[in-house]
Amino acid sequence: MLDNGVIDRSEPNAMRAWSKLLGVTQVQILVAVAVVGPATESVRAYLDDPARSNPFAVHTPLA
Repeated sequence: MLDNGVIDRSEPNAMRAWSKLLGVTQVQILVAVAVVGPATESVRAYLDDPARSNPFAVHTPLA
């Protein structure tokens, strides 16, 4: 379920397990998978980058 290197969005048990393992909501996982694909390493990297993983983050333009 969690060891094939791919996050299966269609499997509710897998989504709950990934959510718990990664410490994020299932919605955050779904967004990450939509942006970077289902590869677990890509999803982890996306979720670890606060600027990319939070669509509501306030970005201050550089002066």
